[in-house]
Amino acid sequence: MSTYYSFCTSLITHTRLSIINLLTFYLSHKVVTDMLIHINGSVTMVKAFLSKYPLATHELIHFPLMYPDTLKKYRIRNIPYASLDLLYTYGQACGVSKGALRTTLSRMKKEESIIPVTTDGKPRYRVAPLQIEVMTNMQKKKKEKSGGFTVAIFSFEKSQERERSVTRSLLLYCGFVRFAQNAYINILGKDDQLRKSLNDAGVGDNVYLFNISEIENSDLKKLLSCWKIPERIELLNTFKNDTEQLIENNSLTDADLFFSIGIAWAAYIIHINSTEPPLPLNVLPKDYPYNKLYNYMVKKSIKYSKKMIQYWRSSNSI
Repeated sequence: MSTYYSFCTSLITHTRLSIINLLTFYLSHKVVTDMLIHINGSVTMVKAFLSKYPLATHELIHFPLMYPDTLKKYRIRNIPYASLDLLYTYGQACGVSKGALRTTLSRMKKEESIIPVTTDGKPRYRVAPLQIEVMTNMQKKKKEKSGGFTVAIFSFEKSQERERSVTRSLLLYCGFVRFAQNAYINILGKDDQLRKSLNDAGVGDNVYLFNISEIENSDLKKLLSCWKIPERIELLNTFKNDTEQLIENNSLTDADLFFSIGIAWAAYIIHINSTEPPLPLNVLPKDYPYNKLYNYMVKKSIKYSKKMIQYWRSSNSI
């Protein structure tokens, strides 16, 4: 009887342990599976977004390179410049290999669009003054009553195609929009670094920058005809919907939020801000959605700012 009892007790204990082990395995496997599903889902969403709004590698990493300088005016401490390891992680989330990222950083250093810094024995990178000037001017591009304009006009010989291309690239990067042959316009803002960059590129004598305090409404309406506003409205609304999907469905972790908001801002700068007509609200349709999109981007950045800073400090600490 006692032998039989011992056998039954042993069997029950063994069965209990087996069930517990099975449950433990199942739960741990489910956690890992859920994590992999989440990671794969995040990567899929990022890939889908970037397939619709493609970005070159130097455009993708613009956000982490610029991030510390965007926080300076808030006097937030312990925000070091981007380390190489953080840029690798960010690039990986965007489908960029380490080799491609290193090549891009090397080219950006030669172009002096980034500045290498070493504060703790680690290679770190920050943006150059021109990029900070562009960021400052971009923040002023929210649609308001016009505060003035800058018109850029350039002239080159037929043999100077390289110089013409360099000029166009600099103007477009700084937010200028083409409205006529060799003529671009932007909202009035700081242009010291733009002028310096034009001179450094050897094209300063061929480019004329005119600051204009006011343009007649009749002429503004002529400018308006240079852009396809109905198609522009559709683009702005579609971009906002796609950005909402990217951010709202990809916010499980601090890293997810940092990546999704960073990618959204980079796409916004390249696909929206750099092509946005620099025109005041009074000449645009009442339902023009630029401000609505801009406000959404800013509100999400503020809402998740603590989580983004936490990620930056944990992944990029000195």
